[in-house]
Amino acid sequence: MRSPRLAGVFAAAFLCVACGDEPIVDPGLTLTDNRWEVRGVVAGGERSPAPGAGYLFFAGDGTLTGSTGCEEVSGRYTKDGVAGGRIHFTGAAPATSACAPDLVRVLAGDATFQVRDGNLELIGARGDGIWLRFGG
Repeated sequence: MRSPRLAGVFAAAFLCVACGDEPIVDPGLTLTDNRWEVRGVVAGGERSPAPGAGYLFFAGDGTLTGSTGCEEVSGRYTKDGVAGGRIHFTGAAPATSACAPDLVRVLAGDATFQVRDGNLELIGARGDGIWLRFGG
């Protein structure tokens, strides 16, 4: 017969696996009403880290706000899915921004988006894009 105390120790050890620095993410996470922090670029289907402090916030009313890391971003978006699909940006790309050219290219028009495992990928028409991490 197993001890309830021993079972509790194993349960605590199992739960602590999720005690890392990354936030625990709701599997029902969607694009809207969440802050997404820029983590890198996507090229040829591969992710590469990118430095910077950029972020995006997609409000439920279709308003987009954020930062490229050196310049504020604001505009509008429309989308055809909840956690993935097509997205269209209007007036969101800064006219000039040398600090985040990949982000600026994605915000310049049409893209696809996918929310999965706490990450958001925005892929532009040319197949390159950015990936972001849920930030609250």
